[in-house]
Amino acid sequence: RLPFKDALTVNGKTLWENVQDAPLYNDEVIRPLDNPLTADGGICVVRGNLAPNGAVLKPSAATAELMQHRGRAVVFEDFDDYKARINDPDLDVEANDILVMKHCGPRGYHGMA
Repeated sequence: RLPFKDALTVNGKTLWENVQDAPLYNDEVIRPLDNPLTADGGICVVRGNLAPNGAVLKPSAATAELMQHRGRAVVFEDFDDYKARINDPDLDVEANDILVMKHCGPRGYHGMA
């Protein structure tokens, strides 16, 4: 389902009016709504003690088991902190730990590393 298809755009037409007659050249690139590449969207919002106001997660960066997980978190303040510490042999991290990168994504560091 197209979210907000009745939302008005700057040209005075709705979002749907602007795209409903657009040609589709390759439905493997822009897939129909009834044939999605994955069942879930490209990002999800998570909440918890590390993100009481919410945070954005790129599900493709996590396994299905990590979508609901309890365990220790190793937190990096930003992408520069991550780059500086990730290869440090003294970094206290174990196989079941979750790596959290703060201040990254749409409102922080460019992209979603």
